[in-house]
Amino acid sequence: MLFFKPFGNNFLQVKCITEHILTTYFTADSFSFFGFSMHHFYKNTSRMFILLIYLLAYNAGTAQAQEKFTLHWGSETTLIAGGTAALGLGYFLVNRIEPLQADAVMVMNRNAVNLYDREATYNFSRRLADISDIALVGVAAAPLFLLTGKNMRSDWLEIGTMYSEAALLTTALVTISKGVFKRNRPFVYNPAAPLDLKLEKDARQSFFSGHTAITFAAASFFSTVYEKYYPSSSVRPYISGAVFGAAALTGYLRYQSGKHYQTDIFTGAVIGTAIGYLVPAMHASKAEAEEVPFTLTPGASVISLSIAL
Repeated sequence: MLFFKPFGNNFLQVKCITEHILTTYFTADSFSFFGFSMHHFYKNTSRMFILLIYLLAYNAGTAQAQEKFTLHWGSETTLIAGGTAALGLGYFLVNRIEPLQADAVMVMNRNAVNLYDREATYNFSRRLADISDIALVGVAAAPLFLLTGKNMRSDWLEIGTMYSEAALLTTALVTISKGVFKRNRPFVYNPAAPLDLKLEKDARQSFFSGHTAITFAAASFFSTVYEKYYPSSSVRPYISGAVFGAAALTGYLRYQSGKHYQTDIFTGAVIGTAIGYLVPAMHASKAEAEEVPFTLTPGASVISLSIAL
């Protein structure tokens, strides 16, 4: 009965609705991808998300009731305001990017790309780019599954605020980086890619990968928060592996679609993972603070960061 406890009498209804949504939207015409059908890829992906929900439901009755996270509204206001300002700066810089000109594109040579990243200039696929967009939405929504647990539902404000901050900071850093570096995407050097795509502003926003950063931030946040509520869960490694695997798949799809270089993907993964961990860690309650080597202390106009060495 523990398996059904989190949803009460509505569990079967939630199960049916979830399966319907996933099997409806994760359906596509078959085509070859890594030697197997994309129809099977979508089918297996939907099963993975359903399994994730079931695993969360199974453990939802075992969370410890002790307070895990606390909000300090001085810090939250400063963090959100700062993140919003940074995001605005990023959009300002991106809007100032000048698109490439056709004559310049025609003479571009992939040998101008460093040797480590050059292989990416041979990749291009609209279909894989579209799939990566779907993966982005799916992984970014993963932290919502945290609310399937009773104790986590009671902490919805703390969890929701922290995730909003993590998403805001990640998006802000991504946007600023794109506006500052103006790095050409790999497909710009690929003759197979259509010219009209190369002449868009987006073609000069390669560094670093926003899809990868956001999905790894979501995966890291999910794993960090879940571990706080279920520290001795036997399925925690599998759940963390599933969300990080989905994030890694998103990054790989961005690489194979010709949208990003390896360094874009790696940088996005590192930054996203760091933010997804640091935001909830800095909000740890006093009872949990001993496990965290740093704390955030709100002041009148600044936030101080203390690090224990």
